[in-house]
Amino acid sequence: MVPMPLSEILLQFVVILAVGFGLLGLRALIRGDLGALGFADGERLRFQNKREQMWRKYRDKERLAREIRARQRQADAYRARFQEPEAEELPPDEPLAHLGEVALYKATLEVEGEVTETSVKTAYKQRVREYHPDRVANLGRKLQDLAEDETKRINEAYAFFRKHLDF
Repeated sequence: MVPMPLSEILLQFVVILAVGFGLLGLRALIRGDLGALGFADGERLRFQNKREQMWRKYRDKERLAREIRARQRQADAYRARFQEPEAEELPPDEPLAHLGEVALYKATLEVEGEVTETSVKTAYKQRVREYHPDRVANLGRKLQDLAEDETKRINEAYAFFRKHLDF
């Protein structure tokens, strides 16, 4: 058996690495960037992505709530300008008496379609799971506070629907 030269051994090693890690992984390995391969810094990157995702979701919800409030203000201004007669007051027991609140709470819980007991409960459980303190414990104080505020809003919306839908 003839011994292989060192250059041939290195070439085979590089080929094995290229196949195992892919070309991008090989480039990261050569540069010493092990975080790109999922080692050490990869955890930090995962938390940064989670943090950005939560911020994006929070901003979208805030934007939606602002749009709903703006539409309500426009409707109120329109009624005041043209002096439409006030709608007959409905008893507070009926869910239709609070249509503006229903839309806001529906957006908070992300309930799509008809508001039923099962849809509200499912949406509530899913939304509370997203902002649970154990899930945001490693994301920093600001995001923990945001998650706490969002959880309060979610609980308020759930309490509203429980009261007006009697479940």
